[in-house]
Amino acid sequence: SDIIATMQNLKKEKILFRADASDEIGMGHVIRMLALGQFLSDNNYEIHFATRSTNESVLDLLKDEGFIVHVLKSEFAWNFKHDFECFAEIAKSLGSNWIVIDGSHFEEKYELQMRALGFKLMRIVDFSDQHYCADLIINQNIGAEHLSYSVEPYTKILAGPAYRILRREFANFDSSNTKLKANTKPNILVSLGGSSGPTSLLNEVLSQA
Repeated sequence: SDIIATMQNLKKEKILFRADASDEIGMGHVIRMLALGQFLSDNNYEIHFATRSTNESVLDLLKDEGFIVHVLKSEFAWNFKHDFECFAEIAKSLGSNWIVIDGSHFEEKYELQMRALGFKLMRIVDFSDQHYCADLIINQNIGAEHLSYSVEPYTKILAGPAYRILRREFANFDSSNTKLKANTKPNILVSLGGSSGPTSLLNEVLSQA
């Protein structure tokens, strides 16, 4: 794939992911990174995952995939300086070949400072409303290929549904072998993202998964 082709010059197969989950922001960023982590893990990369989330159910989802999880020692209230210092310390200790970041709270200066440390950087985005300095930008949304992106000359953009990131159970789904029994009404859950607000809905959903 284009993602693997872009990353194929790795000398060490070690990738560090960065995403957060909470009642306020939901857990879509983490789930999307879990899906990409599955794909890269299946291609023999060692996956590390750094997050500020302390929700045990979220952390167990990542650990169950065999990912090595690093919980940032930080309050969840956003503090750029403290967050960056914690994350950079993990990245440097691992000697990661690539860093993958997913989250709208990571601004341009976050990218610049990570690249200044010598890391190759991938950003997963949903919009084109800011300037990106990452080496690789992925926007998997419908119509993303028609957006105008403000990026550096070296940045490669992979945009549109052709670069969709699917969890293993969906990527390997074979509809030809799946038939619904007559007169049955299947239970289907459709998730459109968003956050659960100030409630503990995140815990409730995960406990029933």
